[in-house]
Amino acid sequence: MKRSIFVLAPPAIALAILAGCASTQAPNELRDARAAYQRAEASPAAQTNRAGLMDARQALDAAEREYNAAPGSDDVKTLGYVAQRKAEIAETEGRAAAAKAKEEAAEKTYLQMQAARAQQEAEKQRQAATVSERRAKLALDRLGLAAKDEPRGTVITLPNANMFATNKADIMPSAKERLTEIADAVKQVIAERAPQDVGRKIQLVGYTDSTGSDEHNMELSKHRAEAVRTFFSQHGIDASMMEAEGRGEADPIADNGTSQGRAENRRVEVVVTRAPGAEPPALPPARRP
Repeated sequence: MKRSIFVLAPPAIALAILAGCASTQAPNELRDARAAYQRAEASPAAQTNRAGLMDARQALDAAEREYNAAPGSDDVKTLGYVAQRKAEIAETEGRAAAAKAKEEAAEKTYLQMQAARAQQEAEKQRQAATVSERRAKLALDRLGLAAKDEPRGTVITLPNANMFATNKADIMPSAKERLTEIADAVKQVIAERAPQDVGRKIQLVGYTDSTGSDEHNMELSKHRAEAVRTFFSQHGIDASMMEAEGRGEADPIADNGTSQGRAENRRVEVVVTRAPGAEPPALPPARRP
């Protein structure tokens, strides 16, 4: 009995040795590479860095092939280290790309919200300015002043009233009453101090008839505009709101061939500029006095 046990011992030892060889553990470098690739594959790199992840996969496959062919080779460690580093880089770059995409999306959303708010505010100001424009127009209508809407603003004229004598820049008494009414209407709007009226200006444009040289008429028309500016200033309108210019005999409104026509052409147009953003009011023509 003892003899048979002795005979079986050597084969058992041989089997144990063979089993130990078959279960040789992969080197740390390869195991670390596998773990690094798994982390990278589960990270945002799977969507944001496909190229880097594929490169890491190929490096890991090369290490696995070398391990299968020669488990104890030093090349397995080298290839495993390379695969690990590529997986780590792929993961890092993938996370960075995902963070950047998230930041860009947040910035885009913010800009869209800002644009929407700006558009809403612009529309609000446009509507308010339009209301302001109508309010100013109604104020003039209530005073019975002839006014018309043009792209440059509300243009006020003094029909059938001789403002200036020939070759003179002094306002005639017959025109001062109407000018006083205009000044009162403008002051009424200004006194309300509505935010929508901020930015309005009063442009005073002087004209002459066709008598005299172009140079003389240009200078004379400027003096006439300045005379109205002084008149308005004396009646309580801030001079800094007003601008005066002369256009000579340009843009006649009547026939210069008659004395009455020349009298009407000797004028100053009062232009109340439109509040910024306002649209021309859709109102019927003002009645004439």
